[in-house]
Amino acid sequence: MDNIERYDSPTGSVDSVFDTADGANSLTGYTLKKAISREMETFCYMNDDLESGYYCKRDFEVFSTARTSALPLKRFVERMMKYISCSNSAYVVAFCYIHRIMDHQKDLRICSNNSENLLFAATVTAVKFLEDCVHTNAFYAKVGGLSGCREMNRLEVQFLKLINFDLAVPAEEYRTMESYLSGVGSKELC
Repeated sequence: MDNIERYDSPTGSVDSVFDTADGANSLTGYTLKKAISREMETFCYMNDDLESGYYCKRDFEVFSTARTSALPLKRFVERMMKYISCSNSAYVVAFCYIHRIMDHQKDLRICSNNSENLLFAATVTAVKFLEDCVHTNAFYAKVGGLSGCREMNRLEVQFLKLINFDLAVPAEEYRTMESYLSGVGSKELC
Protein backbone atom coordinates (compact mmCIF):
# COMPACT_ATOMS: atom_id res chain seq x y z
CA MET A 1 0.00 0.00 0.00
CA ASP A 2 2.98 2.32 0.40
CA ASN A 3 3.47 2.43 -3.38
CA ILE A 4 0.32 4.49 -3.82
CA GLU A 5 1.08 8.11 -4.62
CA ARG A 6 -0.39 10.62 -2.24
CA TYR A 7 -3.94 11.54 -3.19
CA ASP A 8 -3.00 15.16 -3.82
CA SER A 9 0.25 14.54 -5.71
CA PRO A 10 0.31 15.50 -9.39
CA THR A 11 1.35 12.65 -11.66
CA GLY A 12 1.73 12.09 -15.37
CA SER A 13 -1.12 10.87 -17.51
CA VAL A 14 -1.88 7.19 -17.55
CA ASP A 15 -3.53 7.21 -20.98
CA SER A 16 -1.06 4.76 -22.53
CA VAL A 17 -1.78 2.15 -19.87
CA PHE A 18 -5.39 1.92 -21.02
CA ASP A 19 -5.06 2.02 -24.78
CA THR A 20 -6.18 -1.58 -25.26
CA ALA A 21 -9.41 -3.35 -24.47
CA ASP A 22 -9.47 -5.89 -21.68
CA GLY A 23 -11.27 -8.45 -23.84
CA ALA A 24 -14.45 -8.23 -21.78
CA ASN A 25 -15.99 -5.52 -23.95
CA SER A 26 -15.36 -3.15 -26.83
CA LEU A 27 -14.33 -0.18 -24.69
CA THR A 28 -10.69 0.71 -24.43
CA GLY A 29 -9.52 2.02 -21.09
CA TYR A 30 -8.77 5.39 -22.67
CA THR A 31 -12.28 5.73 -24.11
CA LEU A 32 -13.78 4.53 -20.85
CA LYS A 33 -11.74 7.03 -18.81
CA LYS A 34 -12.92 9.87 -21.07
CA ALA A 35 -16.52 8.67 -20.85
CA ILE A 36 -16.52 8.41 -17.06
CA SER A 37 -14.94 11.85 -16.68
CA ARG A 38 -17.31 13.48 -19.16
CA GLU A 39 -20.42 11.86 -17.74
CA MET A 40 -19.61 12.82 -14.15
CA GLU A 41 -18.59 16.34 -15.20
CA THR A 42 -21.91 16.68 -17.06
CA PHE A 43 -23.85 15.69 -13.94
CA CYS A 44 -21.86 18.26 -11.95
CA TYR A 45 -22.35 20.98 -14.56
CA MET A 46 -26.11 20.40 -14.62
CA ASN A 47 -26.52 20.28 -10.86
CA ASP A 48 -23.90 22.50 -9.23
CA ASP A 49 -25.96 25.67 -9.69
CA LEU A 50 -29.00 23.95 -8.19
CA GLU A 51 -27.11 22.89 -5.07
CA SER A 52 -27.24 26.27 -3.33
CA GLY A 53 -30.97 25.91 -2.67
CA TYR A 54 -31.01 22.14 -2.53
CA TYR A 55 -31.51 20.12 0.61
CA CYS A 56 -29.34 17.02 0.51
CA LYS A 57 -31.38 14.02 1.58
CA ARG A 58 -29.98 12.10 4.53
CA ASP A 59 -29.38 8.95 2.48
CA PHE A 60 -27.21 10.90 0.01
CA GLU A 61 -25.37 13.32 2.28
CA VAL A 62 -22.81 10.67 3.26
CA PHE A 63 -21.31 11.11 -0.22
CA SER A 64 -21.02 14.88 0.12
CA THR A 65 -17.82 16.44 1.27
CA ALA A 66 -17.15 19.94 2.47
CA ARG A 67 -13.54 19.78 1.36
CA THR A 68 -12.57 20.87 -2.10
CA SER A 69 -11.02 18.00 -3.98
CA ALA A 70 -7.27 18.09 -4.38
CA LEU A 71 -7.70 16.62 -7.86
CA PRO A 72 -9.83 17.60 -10.84
CA LEU A 73 -12.43 14.93 -11.62
CA LYS A 74 -10.49 13.73 -14.67
CA ARG A 75 -7.37 13.20 -12.55
CA PHE A 76 -9.44 11.41 -9.89
CA VAL A 77 -10.72 8.99 -12.55
CA GLU A 78 -7.16 8.44 -13.82
CA ARG A 79 -5.97 7.72 -10.29
CA MET A 80 -8.84 5.34 -9.64
CA MET A 81 -8.20 3.43 -12.87
CA LYS A 82 -4.47 3.31 -12.22
CA TYR A 83 -4.62 1.81 -8.74
CA ILE A 84 -7.80 -0.24 -8.63
CA SER A 85 -6.66 -2.30 -11.64
CA CYS A 86 -9.89 -4.08 -12.48
CA SER A 87 -11.58 -5.04 -15.71
CA ASN A 88 -13.33 -2.38 -17.77
CA SER A 89 -16.53 -4.29 -17.08
CA ALA A 90 -16.46 -3.16 -13.46
CA TYR A 91 -16.58 0.49 -14.56
CA VAL A 92 -19.49 -0.21 -16.91
CA VAL A 93 -21.36 -1.95 -14.09
CA ALA A 94 -20.55 0.95 -11.73
CA PHE A 95 -22.24 3.30 -14.20
CA CYS A 96 -25.23 0.99 -14.43
CA TYR A 97 -25.55 1.36 -10.66
CA ILE A 98 -25.24 5.15 -10.80
CA HIS A 99 -27.86 5.40 -13.54
CA ARG A 100 -30.21 3.17 -11.54
CA ILE A 101 -29.92 5.57 -8.62
CA MET A 102 -30.59 8.54 -10.89
CA ASP A 103 -33.59 6.80 -12.47
CA HIS A 104 -35.20 5.68 -9.22
CA GLN A 105 -34.39 8.61 -6.95
CA LYS A 106 -35.01 11.73 -9.00
CA ASP A 107 -34.48 14.05 -6.04
CA LEU A 108 -30.85 12.99 -5.62
CA ARG A 109 -28.37 15.08 -7.58
CA ILE A 110 -24.79 14.36 -8.52
CA CYS A 111 -22.74 17.51 -8.05
CA SER A 112 -19.15 18.54 -7.36
CA ASN A 113 -19.58 17.87 -3.64
CA ASN A 114 -20.55 14.23 -4.03
CA SER A 115 -19.42 13.05 -7.48
CA GLU A 116 -16.05 11.58 -6.46
CA ASN A 117 -17.36 9.65 -3.48
CA LEU A 118 -20.41 8.37 -5.34
CA LEU A 119 -18.33 7.24 -8.33
CA PHE A 120 -15.76 5.68 -6.05
CA ALA A 121 -18.35 3.79 -3.99
CA ALA A 122 -20.04 2.54 -7.17
CA THR A 123 -16.72 1.37 -8.59
CA VAL A 124 -15.56 -0.39 -5.43
CA THR A 125 -18.96 -2.08 -5.13
CA ALA A 126 -18.80 -3.28 -8.75
CA VAL A 127 -15.21 -4.50 -8.31
CA LYS A 128 -16.11 -6.49 -5.20
CA PHE A 129 -19.09 -8.01 -6.98
CA LEU A 130 -17.33 -8.90 -10.24
CA GLU A 131 -13.64 -9.44 -9.60
CA ASP A 132 -11.93 -12.45 -8.08
CA CYS A 133 -9.11 -10.47 -6.51
CA VAL A 134 -10.02 -7.42 -4.48
CA HIS A 135 -8.15 -5.17 -2.08
CA THR A 136 -8.94 -4.23 1.50
CA ASN A 137 -11.07 -1.21 2.30
CA ALA A 138 -7.94 0.41 3.78
CA PHE A 139 -6.35 0.23 0.31
CA TYR A 140 -9.47 1.57 -1.40
CA ALA A 141 -9.74 4.40 1.15
CA LYS A 142 -6.18 5.46 0.40
CA VAL A 143 -6.78 5.37 -3.37
CA GLY A 144 -9.97 7.42 -3.00
CA GLY A 145 -8.42 10.01 -0.73
CA LEU A 146 -10.77 9.07 2.10
CA SER A 147 -10.00 9.45 5.79
CA GLY A 148 -9.79 5.70 6.30
CA CYS A 149 -11.61 2.38 6.47
CA ARG A 150 -14.49 3.73 8.48
CA GLU A 151 -15.36 6.29 5.79
CA MET A 152 -15.00 3.67 3.03
CA ASN A 153 -17.29 1.30 4.94
CA ARG A 154 -19.86 4.05 5.45
CA LEU A 155 -19.86 4.96 1.74
CA GLU A 156 -20.12 1.33 0.71
CA VAL A 157 -23.03 0.52 3.03
CA GLN A 158 -24.97 3.64 2.03
CA PHE A 159 -24.36 2.94 -1.64
CA LEU A 160 -25.66 -0.61 -1.27
CA LYS A 161 -28.79 0.77 0.40
CA LEU A 162 -29.31 3.26 -2.44
CA ILE A 163 -29.29 0.45 -5.00
CA ASN A 164 -31.34 -1.82 -2.73
CA PHE A 165 -28.49 -4.34 -2.65
CA ASP A 166 -29.36 -5.21 -6.27
CA LEU A 167 -25.90 -5.86 -7.69
CA ALA A 168 -26.81 -8.09 -10.64
CA VAL A 169 -26.82 -6.31 -13.98
CA PRO A 170 -28.77 -8.02 -16.77
CA ALA A 171 -26.92 -8.47 -20.07
CA GLU A 172 -29.17 -6.01 -21.90
CA GLU A 173 -28.65 -3.27 -19.30
CA TYR A 174 -24.89 -3.89 -19.47
CA ARG A 175 -24.77 -3.75 -23.28
CA THR A 176 -26.84 -0.56 -23.34
CA MET A 177 -24.51 1.15 -20.85
CA GLU A 178 -21.39 -0.12 -22.61
CA SER A 179 -22.65 1.27 -25.91
CA TYR A 180 -23.60 4.56 -24.28
CA LEU A 181 -20.20 4.99 -22.60
CA SER A 182 -18.42 4.03 -25.82
CA GLY A 183 -20.28 6.81 -27.63
CA VAL A 184 -19.62 9.39 -24.90
CA GLY A 185 -15.94 8.48 -24.71
CA SER A 186 -15.28 8.44 -28.44
CA LYS A 187 -16.83 11.84 -29.20
CA GLU A 188 -14.37 14.61 -29.88
CA LEU A 189 -15.16 17.86 -28.14
CA CYS A 190 -15.07 21.09 -30.13
